[in-house]
Amino acid sequence: MTPLYQEEHKKLDVITHLEELRKRILYCLAALVVASVVAFWQGDRIMRLVREPVSGLVDELIFISPTEAFMAYIKVALLAGFVISFPVILYNLWAFISPALDKRIRGRVVIWLSAALLLFLAGVSFSYFLAIPAALKFLIGVSSDVA
Repeated sequence: MTPLYQEEHKKLDVITHLEELRKRILYCLAALVVASVVAFWQGDRIMRLVREPVSGLVDELIFISPTEAFMAYIKVALLAGFVISFPVILYNLWAFISPALDKRIRGRVVIWLSAALLLFLAGVSFSYFLAIPAALKFLIGVSSDVA
């Protein structure tokens, strides 16, 4: 039986594909955990960055329960870890699907993954600089009208 593509040297069975998928998922999780731990370690800096959009609207953050401040740090660290590890996740997605693609299609997928990374960063920037401040101004305005 001839291979479908010239680059395909061997056919992989289902178990080998699942092992490769497992390896790639573990790499992504490891990158997410490492980035989240680093973000938690730098929690004060990241929390200052997070509080920046509300600097003129809110004087201080209020936590109602004893664990709420800690959980806020955990959530911010996980979100920052995801943002930091997103290029690694995209690379592992590429490393998993690239052996199955033809050489012509690989170039298109590289362009798509590059565009995905740029659009992800553009979305993060848009939400941080435009959407979050506008939403917080509206929400704080509604809460001041009620109180």
